[in-house]
Amino acid sequence: LQWPSDVAIFDRDAMIVVRTSRGEGFVHFNRRPGYRAPLLGTSLGMAFLAFCDEDMRAGALAEIGASPGSWNALARDPEGLGRRLAAIRRDGYATMNTAYADSSYNGAASAVGVPILLGGVAVGSLNLMYLRHSVDEATVVKRFLATLQEGATAIGKALAAVRAGGEG
Repeated sequence: LQWPSDVAIFDRDAMIVVRTSRGEGFVHFNRRPGYRAPLLGTSLGMAFLAFCDEDMRAGALAEIGASPGSWNALARDPEGLGRRLAAIRRDGYATMNTAYADSSYNGAASAVGVPILLGGVAVGSLNLMYLRHSVDEATVVKRFLATLQEGATAIGKALAAVRAGGEG
C-alpha cells in the first residue's frame, strides 16, 4: 500500500504490535514488533475497542482510566466514548487521536485502523500509517480503506481456519 502497516493484539491497556511492514529506520515512525500502542490514542486501539467484547472493553477502560495523556480522558467520558465507538462501527475504521499524533510524531504522522474480527468480535487490529503533509485522511480512506479491510478480513479468516483445525 506504499505506507507502513502494523498488526496488533490486545494486552490489558494497549495494543501490542506483533507484525509490521516497516523496515529499519531512524525515526519513531518505524515501530518494531513489541511496541505498545495506547488504546485511546491510536487507530489500532480504537478499532479494536469499537468491536471487542464489552467485558474486555470495560476492563481495559478501568485499567487506563487514570492514565496520563489527554487522549485517555475519553476513558472517563462514557457518553463521548460511546459516540466515538459508534462512529467507528458505522464508518468501519478508526483514526489516530490528534493529541497523540502531536505528542508522539510532532503531528507529522497519522493512521487509520480496522478491526481483525473472529466471529464478529475483534481479536486484533490492522493499521496504515501515513505522513500528514503527504496525504490527507480523506484520500487515505478513499484509496486504501477497502484494501486494509480486505487484509483484516483475510487475517480473520486465517485465524478462523486455524481455530477450526484447518490450514490458514
